[in-house]
Amino acid sequence: MQVLDYEKRFSSLRAFYQSLLSNLIKTDFPTKEACQTAKEFFGVMSVRFAGIDGTMYSKPLFDLVVFFGGAYASTGTITFHEDKPPTVKSDERTARHGAGISSVVQI
Repeated sequence: MQVLDYEKRFSSLRAFYQSLLSNLIKTDFPTKEACQTAKEFFGVMSVRFAGIDGTMYSKPLFDLVVFFGGAYASTGTITFHEDKPPTVKSDERTARHGAGISSVVQI
């Protein structure tokens, strides 16, 4: 039931993704320009990142309401190169010692 509920909610987001978000996510780009932009913006070619998956959920169950809340982080380093795409290295400690399931994906 929960999977069907999520599927129904996210089906309305497909149009939003197609019209807006798909234009923001670039998969094919000049690596030299990306490296130069990173140098200008961050001042270095290797930067740390943190992605956070925050979740809130409530479900009525008979005379109760069950609440769930959590925030899970994924951390790591992105290194930009002039001659190849950036490399992403996730911190192993976060993956090994994380307290929950996260849907954070580095893009």
